[in-house]
Amino acid sequence: MNEEFKWCGLTVEKLSVYYGVFLISWGLIISLISGSDSFTSYIPSILGVILVLFSSLAIKIPNKKKLFMHIVVLFGIIIFL
Repeated sequence: MNEEFKWCGLTVEKLSVYYGVFLISWGLIISLISGSDSFTSYIPSILGVILVLFSSLAIKIPNKKKLFMHIVVLFGIIIFL
């Protein structure tokens, strides 16, 4: 029996990848719609890339999953603030 936590049938790693992709697309779409060339409009995309990167590494390297997901949580807190 797998004791891994799931939300809506998704593991936390996959959920983090999807949320990172959402942040990337959000930053890009809002920047394109508003016509902004400002660096600050791309901040959600940059943070999304970090989430996708470390979540993907947690999926690909399961013996380092704890380390990578702690990094994801750290950036998740930064995004929340």
